[in-house]
Amino acid sequence: MSTTMEQSVLGDVADAVLNALYWDLALPRDRVIARCDKGWVTLTGEVQRAYQRSLAEADARRVRGVVGVTNAITVAAMSKIADRNRMAEWRVGAA
Repeated sequence: MSTTMEQSVLGDVADAVLNALYWDLALPRDRVIARCDKGWVTLTGEVQRAYQRSLAEADARRVRGVVGVTNAITVAAMSKIADRNRMAEWRVGAA
């Protein structure tokens, strides 16, 4: 396989992973980042629930051409989420 063709295939894998994550409605679109290097996907970011972390990894693994997945997504502490919600309520109340 030529280098140009390999780059095209690897680019397609990266695009397919991003597409799979985008269309999974259980995942927050602005919180999960995926990087792909020679078929190996690294997921980073922060989600609110542990199941979202697992879903992101499962979505990436299902993509044809993915060799492996490193899941470095963190799950936010509940107190951190509560603080964010309180700040959002405060901002809405101040408007």
